[in-house]
Amino acid sequence: MAALQAWLGELPAFQLGPIELRASLCGDGLGAYLTRAVEAQEVLFVVPAPAFVSISTALSHKSVGDALAKLWERCDDGGAAVLAGYVAHMLLNGRPGPYLGVLPRTADEQDHVLWWSEEELALLAGTSAFEEAAGLRSEAEVASQTLCAGALAADVAAHGEAAVRDAVRAALVSVLSRAYGVRGADGRHAKALVPMLDMLNHDVTPTVSYEFTGAAGDEAGASDALLVARSLCAQGAGEELRVSYGQQSDMVFSLHYGCAPL
Repeated sequence: MAALQAWLGELPAFQLGPIELRASLCGDGLGAYLTRAVEAQEVLFVVPAPAFVSISTALSHKSVGDALAKLWERCDDGGAAVLAGYVAHMLLNGRPGPYLGVLPRTADEQDHVLWWSEEELALLAGTSAFEEAAGLRSEAEVASQTLCAGALAADVAAHGEAAVRDAVRAALVSVLSRAYGVRGADGRHAKALVPMLDMLNHDVTPTVSYEFTGAAGDEAGASDALLVARSLCAQGAGEELRVSYGQQSDMVFSLHYGCAPL
C-alpha cells in the first residue's frame, strides 16, 4: 500500500487529505479513515485520470490493445470484459504495477460469487438469487472464453488456459465490484477502476461525494480529467469514509459486490 501511495504522489494534481488506509469495518479488504476532523465539503482526495485503469488504458496497450478494441466495438456493458482482459494480461505477465498489485486475487481476499464452488452455488437453488448468480457466472464464462480465444490467446500459449482463466476471473471480480462508470474517449458509457475511490465501501447514508471533472472522466491523454472526492458532512477523526453504490437490492449487493449493505 505504501508503494501505491508513493506512486500516486508522483502524479501531477494528485491530492490526499487526512486519510489513512487500513482494514475496513464495513466490508472486505481496506477502508479509508480520517486522521483528523474535517468540515462539510472539504476535499478529501483528488485523483488525476492518468491513474485510472479505464477502457482507454486497455485499448492503448501495445500487446493486447488492438484485440481488445475489436471486443469493445461490440460491447454494450461498459466494457467489463475489455477491462478484465487488460487487467488479467498485466497480472499474468508480472506487470500489475502499484495499483493493480493491491487488488484482490483470491476468495480469501474478497468474497464474490465468481469464486464460489458449484456446491456453494447449489445452496441457492430455487431462489431468485440462484438465477442472478448463475447468470453472472455464465456471463463471466462467456467473457473468459472470448478473451482466451482472442485478446489473450498469446497468454494462453505462454501460461496455459487454466492460469489465464484464473486471472480473468480475478480481474472480473475487481471490475464488477470496484469499477465506476465514466464516459469513454468515444463518448460511450465505460467502466474504470479508480485508485482511492474504489477503497471506499458502501453505505445507505454516505459520508463522501465524488465527481469526475475535465474530459468526461476519461484519461485519453487529457491532463485536466480528475476525480474529486469531498466530505458530505463534518466528521471526526477515526471515521471510516463511505460512499453510496446506488439504490440496489440486497441480492445485487451480495452477488455483484460481495458485501451486504449497511
